[in-house]
Amino acid sequence: LEESTHAAIRNGSRLPVFAQTQADQTPGAAPIDAALVSKLRNSSLARVPNEFNCPITQEVMADPVMASDGHTYDRPAIEQWFRGGHQSSPVTNAQLTSQQLVPNFALRSQIIQARS
Repeated sequence: LEESTHAAIRNGSRLPVFAQTQADQTPGAAPIDAALVSKLRNSSLARVPNEFNCPITQEVMADPVMASDGHTYDRPAIEQWFRGGHQSSPVTNAQLTSQQLVPNFALRSQIIQARS
C-alpha cells in the first residue's frame, strides 16, 4: 500500500484509491477529557482562542467535529441541532449537504496542547 503511494508520487501519476473499511466510516476519537476542558475553560489564560469555542454553545469544545458547511462544532451541540429538525448551518443558515460529521483531529490536538 505505502509503496504504491510512493511510486505514484515519484512518477507523477494518480494516487491509488483504496477501499474504505468499516473503521474508516466510524466516528473517530473519544471526547477530550472533561477535566482538561474544564481547566481550559477556567484557566488563567488571558483569552482562550475563539477557534476552541463551539459556535453554538460558545464553550470550549470537548469533541470537535466538522460539518458539511466546513465549520467545526462540539459533537453534542450539533447533534442536538440536527435532532431539533434543523437541516441548515447554525453559522450561515445555508442548507447543509449532509449531516455527516467528521472528527477535527487538528483542532482537538490544539485544544489538548493548550492546556497540557
